Amino acid sequence: MDTHVSHEHHGNRVEDFRLITGTGKYAADWNVPGQLYGHFVRADRAHAEIVSLDTSRALQHSGVKQIFTGEDALRAGYTKAPHSLTFPGRNGMKARAPDRPVLAVGKVRFVGEAIALVVADTAAAAEEAAEAVEVEYRDLPCVVGPEEALQPGAPQIHGNVPGNLAFEAEAGNAQQVDEAIAKAAHVTRLKVVSTRVAPNPMEPRACLVTYFGDRDERALPITTCRAPDSYPRSAEKSIRRRVK
Repeated sequence: MDTHVSHEHHGNRVEDFRLITGTGKYAADWNVPGQLYGHFVRADRAHAEIVSLDTSRALQHSGVKQIFTGEDALRAGYTKAPHSLTFPGRNGMKARAPDRPVLAVGKVRFVGEAIALVVADTAAAAEEAAEAVEVEYRDLPCVVGPEEALQPGAPQIHGNVPGNLAFEAEAGNAQQVDEAIAKAAHVTRLKVVSTRVAPNPMEPRACLVTYFGDRDERALPITTCRAPDSYPRSAEKSIRRRVK
């Protein structure tokens, strides 16, 4: 006798079947006339000053249209990412959002931080030219753990986040908790480490935007973002703010 309980899902996911059977489209499957490709140059060290950044050789590569650096990010105003920590923390503390241009300026703060964006006719041309971008660093002391980062004298990562403490919050009544622990028959102290999450997406983060100048000046973004409803609105606000 079969006692298996069915857990068939009737949710709102409508894209699964076509994507796993090869009949759907991922971001890389979309192509528009004259589209360009981007490739990021990324830092190979955890903490260092950017002494010099030379893109002249890379600009000479065939197919390269433009190379953007942190200076371009500053001029465009893309210097700080939005966040949702708007509620007060411990003792009324407000979240300290670090200044973080979309392309690093002055120094890098983690391995893989983007420092330049090469734009070219093909993905291969952009990747090849990126290898010709010359970066000179001056290494700085680094810190890789949260407890070490909060110690006195630890390397300062962001100038406007003193002590590397971005936000501190608490909940409940500290006095009552201390009294309850003092009366407890047994007290267990436990340190829990949250390990890295290692998802396995079927495609990487990607975005394709095309502009229809002859159709009410509309733009069509195609992205792997998991919030397709809010992404167009936030992108539109950002673009309009920069244009003004």
